Amino acid sequence: MSDWREVREALLGEMGEPLLRFMRDVFLERAGARADLQVAGFAERLGWVAADPIRGWQLTKEGAFAADSAREYCNWLDDRRALPFGVAEGDVRAKAVLDVGCGFGRHVLSASRMASMAVGLEAEPSFLRMSSILATRERIGSATFVRGYSERMPFAAESFHCVICTRSLQYMDIRRTLSEMSRVMKTGGKFFLTYATFHHLLADFFDGRIADPRRKARTAKHMANTLGTTWLGHKFFTRSGANTTASPVHLLRRSLLRLCGASRLRLLEEIPIPHSGKDSLFVLEKVA
Repeated sequence: MSDWREVREALLGEMGEPLLRFMRDVFLERAGARADLQVAGFAERLGWVAADPIRGWQLTKEGAFAADSAREYCNWLDDRRALPFGVAEGDVRAKAVLDVGCGFGRHVLSASRMASMAVGLEAEPSFLRMSSILATRERIGSATFVRGYSERMPFAAESFHCVICTRSLQYMDIRRTLSEMSRVMKTGGKFFLTYATFHHLLADFFDGRIADPRRKARTAKHMANTLGTTWLGHKFFTRSGANTTASPVHLLRRSLLRLCGASRLRLLEEIPIPHSGKDSLFVLEKVA
């Protein structure tokens, strides 16, 4: 287990960004022989990575959470700390903003610079530990992070003008989550949903340019989970006792929009995410 006091000290010091970028490189399988040995050794001592003589640096189970946060944080830095795609400054300025399934909280940190209130909801404790450290690193004290589940949000009705959910809905109980999102939104509020529907998975699976068998197998499992949930009411592939990225569900577009409509969320616009290949941004409005 990581010593989080040591992690905090490292990430707030000079080693912070090099360590985060190393963890992103391991996540993306880019950490080769040129990795800084001091940084790599520190990550190994924390229990985040293990050296494999053939495959190089490999993530441990705990390291996977840290690396996911590191990847998002470094990408956010490289994107100049921008708001998520499709969200304009006017959508968040002087408004109450909620990011559901926020991870370490990049969108919360961006919005907190201009929103009246910016809150991130996250179920995974490791992400919340990282969010606290990285908010301190960014000298942002106005962001709030709450541990909780999207299916039963710990917020009063009509609390938020703007709700964001980026590539997280597929890991949740979609029907209950959409209902909860609608409940905590003000009428007329906007919901920015980044999501890959079932037809995106089909396109990914049959894309002849993608030869990686592991990616093909993952996509096939995701498709099977979607069909199992749609037809039988349960997933075929899960990990017991875990809220895990191993078992997402990608609904058909019409099924997703039908559930949104049942939760009083009306589609305003649908925009393909540039360079994503499989995600779209659905901009919805809560109606009376």
